[in-house]
Amino acid sequence: MGSVTGIYRDLTPHFFSSIGFKSLNSIRTQRSDLVKYKVELKNGAFWLLYFVPDQANQCGALRVEHKDGNCLSTSATFNGLVQLVKCPSNSAEEVYDRSMGAYATDVQVSGSVTQDCGRYTFTYRRGDQRTTLPLLTFALPHHVAAFDERATASIQPNFQLASTVKGYMSAILGNSWSMVDHGQVPFDLVNSFLERCPPAVQNVASQHQSSIQSAADQEVKEDIPTTTNLDSMYFSGKALDRYAQLCYALWRFELPDCNTLGPAMRKLKSAFARFAKNTQKFPLVYDGE
Repeated sequence: MGSVTGIYRDLTPHFFSSIGFKSLNSIRTQRSDLVKYKVELKNGAFWLLYFVPDQANQCGALRVEHKDGNCLSTSATFNGLVQLVKCPSNSAEEVYDRSMGAYATDVQVSGSVTQDCGRYTFTYRRGDQRTTLPLLTFALPHHVAAFDERATASIQPNFQLASTVKGYMSAILGNSWSMVDHGQVPFDLVNSFLERCPPAVQNVASQHQSSIQSAADQEVKEDIPTTTNLDSMYFSGKALDRYAQLCYALWRFELPDCNTLGPAMRKLKSAFARFAKNTQKFPLVYDGE
């Protein structure tokens, strides 16, 4: 998403910072449908506050005030959009000024494969009705590296924000962007899932069949629901992937006299259901529309 966006109905917005607010300035823009404030924190970081009222004629009455060193508030109740963004540069501020008022509510992922080329597209659904405004989103470095020509052209120059763990994100204007991978589509793996291949067990020596079966028997005895229910979504996913690979190997090799696949699948489905139902140790929290 391009901004932290809130929809207010007869509410008084408050903004808090544990760092503290150093300055607050009202900024004029070329747009008559919004109100803009520039906020400097005590650590030197700059943020921008945009207010887009339901009725443009309400812009003149809106005021933001210091309540104390750690709290800002509007002078009265507000109806409309409030959007908060971090401002790393003047170039970024110009892009924000053009795009605020637009926001996405979800994204649809689509993909296709042609020969050895895979293409996938993120198409954003907008929650606003301001179709003349460009939608701002951010792309991670691995997205940008695979952008097609159209998506590359939508990258905004001199405008990046640091992500939490994946490097600098690039600002993108547009309702969708597409990525292309050339020569990196794993057709053999895809086909093995889509088409039942001839039994691979014919190509596995009997002693190796025995080793595979022995290892599978030991791993299925593990407490799969517990070992996949960790306090980290990342490492829980790693554990689920491990057991999924086990089930895939058992199905793929069709070992004779193998009664391991059924119990392994039941345990894996039970473990995965916890995350599908969002009942893991630290459930995900979603903003409602």
